Amino acid sequence: MLEIDIERAPEEVLAECRRRGLLIKQVPYTGNDPRRDRRHWHIRRPEGPGTLELTVQKDRVWLTVKPNWNAGWAEPLARKLSS
Repeated sequence: MLEIDIERAPEEVLAECRRRGLLIKQVPYTGNDPRRDRRHWHIRRPEGPGTLELTVQKDRVWLTVKPNWNAGWAEPLARKLSS
């Protein structure tokens, strides 16, 4: 699994993904964190598999690519968005 902390505002990342024609869906965070103060999005390509996750909690913003969700594009995009 790839997890990258980023210094960009989540709105900036989401806007960049929209410019690239990606689909964005905000989903409820279902992790074990009892504080429930996270915002979480799934970012996908309209034409095929793969998912990039964007998560925000307090001052931390990070991108996640799970092993089976890469589809050859999600990890390179995560690295590009984090630079």
